[in-house]
Amino acid sequence: MLPQNPAELNLLVLGLILAVLVVLTIDLCLILRWIRYQRRLARAIRQHDAPPATPGLEATPAPDPVPYIPPPFAPTWSLVHPFLAFQFVVVVANLLALILALFLLPWVPGGITALTLTNSPGMVWLTGATVIVALWIQNGLFIGATAYYLRRYGTSLQQIGMSQPTSRHIALGVMLGICLFCLGLAAESALTALLPRLLSPGQAERLKHLGHSISATTWFLQMPGTGMKLLFALAGTLAAPIGEEVFFRGFVYNALKVRLGMAPAIVLSALAFALIHASPIAIVVIFPMGMALAYLYARTGSLWVTILIHAVNNGLSFIALALFPQLGQ
Repeated sequence: MLPQNPAELNLLVLGLILAVLVVLTIDLCLILRWIRYQRRLARAIRQHDAPPATPGLEATPAPDPVPYIPPPFAPTWSLVHPFLAFQFVVVVANLLALILALFLLPWVPGGITALTLTNSPGMVWLTGATVIVALWIQNGLFIGATAYYLRRYGTSLQQIGMSQPTSRHIALGVMLGICLFCLGLAAESALTALLPRLLSPGQAERLKHLGHSISATTWFLQMPGTGMKLLFALAGTLAAPIGEEVFFRGFVYNALKVRLGMAPAIVLSALAFALIHASPIAIVVIFPMGMALAYLYARTGSLWVTILIHAVNNGLSFIALALFPQLGQ
């Protein structure tokens, strides 16, 4: 399910390495900032507790309170918190998926010897099962991490839009989900047709192959058996919409809105949402979709609207692929 062309694989690995380096650099800056804050706080406490330089016979006045030093990570709607939460979710989900893969080894069709080739039936089955469970784990952690920070902020999932949806919200979500599916399909087709005019034929073809090899479409089509395809579709239609909407709209968007305002929050939260999909073509298409979802969330105040839009869009995509597999090409 990974790119088989060495050039495409090298490009994917290089992109992942650059992304990891950027994240680790930011992490290092945050650690240094935290250390500096702790040192400043300790210095202020020492100065507060120090005895007077020249004590007299008269009563020593009470010391002033410790000077307040704002912490580097604000206790409410900090932009650092979504950044750290995302890393936690990705690392833990992948670690648990790796552990799961080890436990699934005895059940691999054909035995462990069937894992010698990348595209062997045994390897495809093991990878598919691991990806399905990892999707559920990752999106469950998205919800859990968001709920954890909201509780620290003194709020809850219900207060950011997870309260019971109205019939209007349900109808709006379903209707707009169908519209989004049609628009997304048209946009991706148009972009694919436009690529050869923007890039050289070789570059356009490599970009298409790279995007295709790591897309959910390819994962779905290569899932072995109807049962595993159905499980993957359920994860993409139920787990992903709920987890991603709670995290990227309910958490990331709100944190950005409090700090930067509504318009930057819509753009930046949509950009973060698009980047996690990795596929170059998908990023270009998903970015405006993410902005539309953030805008609708801001207007309705309900996460259920965007969850339903997201779920209907993904569900229709899987149904179309199941009926017409050639669409995956």
